[in-house]
Amino acid sequence: MERTSNDKDLLIELVRTNFKLKYNDSLLGFFWAILKPFLIFGMLYIVFSNVSRGQDQKSFQIYLLIGIIIYNYFNESIVMGMNSLLEKAHIILKVNFNRTIAVYSNQVLAGINLIINLLILALFLLFNDVYLELDLIAYFAFVLLTLTILTLGISFFTSVIFIRFRDLLHITEIGLQLLFYASAIFFPISLVPERISIFFVQEIPAREIFELNPLYILIQAARNTFINGQISYLYEVLLIFIISLLFVLIGRAFFKSRVKKVAEFF
Repeated sequence: MERTSNDKDLLIELVRTNFKLKYNDSLLGFFWAILKPFLIFGMLYIVFSNVSRGQDQKSFQIYLLIGIIIYNYFNESIVMGMNSLLEKAHIILKVNFNRTIAVYSNQVLAGINLIINLLILALFLLFNDVYLELDLIAYFAFVLLTLTILTLGISFFTSVIFIRFRDLLHITEIGLQLLFYASAIFFPISLVPERISIFFVQEIPAREIFELNPLYILIQAARNTFINGQISYLYEVLLIFIISLLFVLIGRAFFKSRVKKVAEFF
C-alpha cells in the first residue's frame, strides 16, 4: 500500500516537473499547447478548404480540427514516450524507483495537453451548435482511450530501444510525418486514387492501404461522431483496442526485462 502511494506521489511530481520544464522558459508558456494545433488548423484550413468536396465549411472545419488534435496527441505521446527514460537519466542514475512511472508521467503530460485542446474543441462545437448524445460522447472517449493505450504500449518498447539506438528518433520523426499524410488529416479519403503505380510496382491499392491505417480509423471514427452523429468503425476500433491491450502487456514485460540495464548506456 505504501509502495503504491509513493509511486502515485512520484508520478504527480514528475508530471508537474515535466510541465514546468516544458513551458517555463517560453514567453507564452502552456498557451503553446493551445496555439500550436490551432495555428496548424488555420494554415491548413486556408490552403485546403477548397478540396473538401461536398462538405460544407462547418463540417470541414470540424473534420480538420479533430484530425489535427488527435494526430498531435498521437505525435506528442509517441515522441515523449520514446524520450521518457533518456530525459530522466539524471534521476534514474541516482534514485531507485519504479521505472514505468517515467513512461506513465510523459503519457499523462501528453494527456493534459489533449484535454486542454478538447476543451477548446468543445467551445468550438458549442459555438457552431453541434450537440452530441451521451452515447456518442462515450464512444468518442473510447476512441481516445484506445489511442492512449496504443501509444503507451509503443512507448514501453521505444523508451528502452531508444537508449541504445539513438537513430530511432530520426526514424520516428520521418514515420510520424508520413503518418500525417497517410491519415487524411486535411483531405477527404475520396481524393486518394483507388490504385496507383510506383516505379515497377503496378496497381497498388492505395485507398485500401490508407483505410488499414489504425490512426486513420480512429480519427475517422472520432470525426463521424461529431459530423454525422453516428458510431462508425466499431469493430475496427474494438480490434485496435484489443491489439493495443496486448501491446501494453507485451511492451511492459519487455520494458521490465530490459530497463535494469539501460543505465549503462546513458
